[in-house]
Amino acid sequence: MIHMACARYWADFLTTDMGGGVWRVNQELAAVPRFGVDDPVPDVALVAHPYTPNDIASLRVAQNEAPQNVPALYIQGEGPIPAEGEVAPGQPRDCIPVLITKYIVNKSDLSLSQQWAAYTMKALERCAYKFFADDDVGETARGYSHESGIAILSCGYRDNDYSPTYRVGIAYGPWSEDIGLAAATQVFTLVLYVRDQNP
Repeated sequence: MIHMACARYWADFLTTDMGGGVWRVNQELAAVPRFGVDDPVPDVALVAHPYTPNDIASLRVAQNEAPQNVPALYIQGEGPIPAEGEVAPGQPRDCIPVLITKYIVNKSDLSLSQQWAAYTMKALERCAYKFFADDDVGETARGYSHESGIAILSCGYRDNDYSPTYRVGIAYGPWSEDIGLAAATQVFTLVLYVRDQNP
């Protein structure tokens, strides 16, 4: 359930309507400085994840079929989740899930896909700064008052309260994955520190 909550929180934040039907991720994308020789990057047309029942767009990607709308972002959990705390019902537990966001384009657009993806990764990074802000917008987006009891506390983590080393929470770069007639060309990774109040 941790991966599901985190994916939904992040997807909802990226697709927040900032006015006139413009998603937050596309608002940030339009504001990313570009090289003068580069044309504007296409808006993200779809944000999908595997945790919504009957979501045909998400199911298509999960079943290795190209999404109907591209460029697309596909969000999913990655790997098992290391958890801390006592293994007992009702005892809050902290854990460190990894969330990845794939950038997907049609294979016919592969020649420009790395350029588009590079700008989109920067837009995702700008979204992440606001997602993790210690303000009402950020804390609400990260589930601080959500009925699931699952809240994203931070991006990145320390091994313990006394550790001088802070683990990096954001990474992005090239990724190669065939998805039917489309392909994922870059990935944006978030290492999260999450608290489950109702395990």
